[in-house]
Amino acid sequence: FISYSRQPELESIEGYNPLPPDLAVEVISPNDRDEDIEIKVANYLAAGTTVWLVREARQRISIFKPGQPVTVLGIHDVLEDSNLLPGFTLPLSKVFRRKSQG
Repeated sequence: FISYSRQPELESIEGYNPLPPDLAVEVISPNDRDEDIEIKVANYLAAGTTVWLVREARQRISIFKPGQPVTVLGIHDVLEDSNLLPGFTLPLSKVFRRKSQG
């Protein structure tokens, strides 16, 4: 995600957009290697990008922001970032299904 304030118009560019995103959402699959994820997150942070790392199997979202400690949210939490996405809120109970008991 790149905010409108940073890029009001998409220039006709071939290849990748030269601007780093404001937000990257990474959904981890069972085949993803921890080392690869760590490198990807570190590269995003170095570019000034906020990263939401979604781990469905653990029903958690880790929020990485440049220069800040990691925040981990679970199924009973609400994901929001009023600076990045004003007005956006997402109860994680709507993202993750409750694990069945027993």
